[in-house]
Amino acid sequence: MKRFLVIIFCFTFSLSLAFSQGYQKELLWVGPTLGYGFGNIGYGANGEYGLTDNIGLGAELGLTSFSEDFGGMLGNKTSFEYSLLGILVAGSYHLTPGEKFDPYIKAGVGYFNWDFVYTQDGKEVDLPTGTSSAYTSGVTPTFQIGTRYHFNQMVSARASLGYPFIFAAGVDFAFGDMPKTEKQVENEEKERLEKAEKETAAETIEEKAPEDRFNIFIGPYFGVKAGLNTNVPNGRKTGVAMGFPDIGASFLLPFTKGSTIGFMLGLGHESYAYISKPDEDADDDNTFTEKYNYINLSPSLYLGGFILGLNVGFPISASAEDKTGKEVTMLSDNGITTTDFAGLEMVDYLATNLEVKLGANIPLVKNDNGMLNLNINASYSLSGLYENHKAYRFAYEENKAKSEFNPSPVSIHIGMSYLFSIGM
Repeated sequence: MKRFLVIIFCFTFSLSLAFSQGYQKELLWVGPTLGYGFGNIGYGANGEYGLTDNIGLGAELGLTSFSEDFGGMLGNKTSFEYSLLGILVAGSYHLTPGEKFDPYIKAGVGYFNWDFVYTQDGKEVDLPTGTSSAYTSGVTPTFQIGTRYHFNQMVSARASLGYPFIFAAGVDFAFGDMPKTEKQVENEEKERLEKAEKETAAETIEEKAPEDRFNIFIGPYFGVKAGLNTNVPNGRKTGVAMGFPDIGASFLLPFTKGSTIGFMLGLGHESYAYISKPDEDADDDNTFTEKYNYINLSPSLYLGGFILGLNVGFPISASAEDKTGKEVTMLSDNGITTTDFAGLEMVDYLATNLEVKLGANIPLVKNDNGMLNLNINASYSLSGLYENHKAYRFAYEENKAKSEFNPSPVSIHIGMSYLFSIGM
């Protein structure tokens, strides 16, 4: 551990010798977060795009878990074991833009999804009558105060106080058009004057330089998605699984000529998958991989590579199989599960899937013809996969269907895209 910290210190110190730069508009900062809240350590990711010289728009993803021990208050050694998934959207105001020391205040809203298990003597049991969880899922306001320290144009350290993490720290990496040094500005001015001297006629529309054109972008994307279920029925566990490859096309319309802010629209085939198995005595016959396939329409706000938007998914197929490869069904017949439904198909019971999506399209290669991007996106289903939760095999507890067991996957997509530049 000490050796690792020394390496990190040497790396960041060497970077700090470069030209330092603070908060700046039209730059995107993305990085991991380590936080403390609810009596335990949590993990997450942070992203922020500079809208103006002082104001930024950002999103955060946070994961944490903790337990509340009640000793023998309820007759046995009892506890609640909680897990929290939070997705936050917030605006920030930076007090000293352009400076290495970059304090800010942040306010916004967040959606928090709580999951809990009630245990007695270390075993999961049903809640006693009249007992309920101390936390409920929903939307709540968030507030933070914090600061960044910019080592250079690319790397900064971040610390904050607020909610949901009482204290959080992280490292951010900047993407976008970096500020130019005095030498770069001097060379560009020299080149501009030399070019002006050689021009003998005004440019025609056909001769217009690429940087003077209004460019729109369109092109294909592909990738893979790993997911798990966040609404896990009692007595079962979830696990990570991968579906079919995602493939489609994206369209990017900048708001103004040369702007790095715009509207993005995606259309493609995307797959969601997760593993469902019992808490105990899991084997090849009762461990299932569920897969759901959709045609997704994805309107998003593009902020210099940072993506914030929605996925609207229209179901086209669904399947499930156990570890032996045998096909099974996730449908339920009035609480009695079976693998023979006389022709009924899982896809007939699926709903339109509404997801919130955030992530980044990181340019790897960029020229006049277009840009090659590395795509990293996280998505969370807000609606539940089944139109009626009673149709889902594991939504039943003591023959009573519960809406909170309607599957809602959280997924990470990693892939590539190429956006062709079309000048107008």
